[in-house]
Amino acid sequence: MALAAAVLLAQTTAATTALKLSDAELVAGADLIVAGEVLSTESTWLDGTLVTIATVQVSDALKGDAGSTVTLVLPGGVDLSRDIPVAMTYAGAPTVLPGEQVFLFVQEMPEAVGTYYVMGFSQGLFTISPAGNGVMEQNLSGLSLRTGESTVEGTVRSESVTDFKNRVRRLLAQGGVR
Repeated sequence: MALAAAVLLAQTTAATTALKLSDAELVAGADLIVAGEVLSTESTWLDGTLVTIATVQVSDALKGDAGSTVTLVLPGGVDLSRDIPVAMTYAGAPTVLPGEQVFLFVQEMPEAVGTYYVMGFSQGLFTISPAGNGVMEQNLSGLSLRTGESTVEGTVRSESVTDFKNRVRRLLAQGGVR
């Protein structure tokens, strides 16, 4: 019983480590910077790994040629079609739900043209508050961020959507594009 509790505790306290990306690095590295609504999510197997495919209706494109929708590939998912359902999760992985308003920094997947992944694991995903108060949130819980020789635990960051978009536009104007 104690071993089972220790295993459960170890699973819930696990963290994923990623290089910490500044806003400027997100802007410079992104192929697309978009805001929009998550239309749908569907889990599927991709090269033996369970992933979630999310379709985002683009309402604002700040960088790149996004078109009307963007297809994201997110790590993890749930496969209910098996006799014994399978779920895969990763600490700190980006997750979205249909109906959510999101602001994204994404890069194109080289092996699947026209599909994108969120930069820096979940660092490139901001969820816009459904309350209509103009606030967005970047949730880096479960993510350890490496900066040089040190590592810090991810936190939750809230900010005005307008202020953040203006900062991104300034960074783009300063040459934060590749």
